[in-house]
Amino acid sequence: MVEILYLATFLVLAMALAGLVVLALLPLFKSKPKPKKLLPGLHLRVGDLTSCPLRVFYELLYKKHLGRAPKPAPSPERLRAMNHGSETHRRLQAQWSLEGAERFVRWDYPPLLGRIDGLKNGVLYEIKTTVGVRELEAPRARHLVQVNTYLGMLRASEALIVYVDRESGEEARFRHRFDPGLFRDTLRKAQRLWDALLDEVPPEPEPSPWECDGCPFARVCPAQVGGWRKALENAQEDFLRRALLKRLS
Repeated sequence: MVEILYLATFLVLAMALAGLVVLALLPLFKSKPKPKKLLPGLHLRVGDLTSCPLRVFYELLYKKHLGRAPKPAPSPERLRAMNHGSETHRRLQAQWSLEGAERFVRWDYPPLLGRIDGLKNGVLYEIKTTVGVRELEAPRARHLVQVNTYLGMLRASEALIVYVDRESGEEARFRHRFDPGLFRDTLRKAQRLWDALLDEVPPEPEPSPWECDGCPFARVCPAQVGGWRKALENAQEDFLRRALLKRLS
């Protein structure tokens, strides 16, 4: 009986010791975060974080290897909308006496660059020109991500999103308080996108009608051509073929 008690005690101590050894060695087996690495002249834009990851990846990959990326000329309708938006921004920035209008803001790592519409009394203003303002009941999701990211980069707490109808001039205003959880999620997405660029491995596309229409990378998008292998067949540049081969390996 005594021998059995000794044996049981020994087994319990051995298991406890083994557990301590495993806990001590566990950090050695955890994947270490990648060291921070910048690419000269390249960065993510805040707007990229609500765009198709594959489109952003291709654009940055082209800039990395060729210094420029394909960019189709905007349609006459799109050009008119852009000009109207710029005029509306300038008018309201002056009318509301916004500070720091068109000021660039940066985040260290992953490298992020954005440009704000302006600040007043510590509140970030974001102006959006669109149509159908009267039907808006809340800010659009991609605009919330954009504004929340600016707040995080500025370490500010409140924003006012102002939608202006291109046709009627009617306005809709929505206040937004900084959401730290959303900011962390956005930075994680930015980090994944930046790591994909560093590794030169294309991420999955996120198709949407407003982005896919006229996308300059449609010929190498698996969502548009029927898979990654077909995208590889369509690739012409060596650096693009190497990246697609990594994706397939």
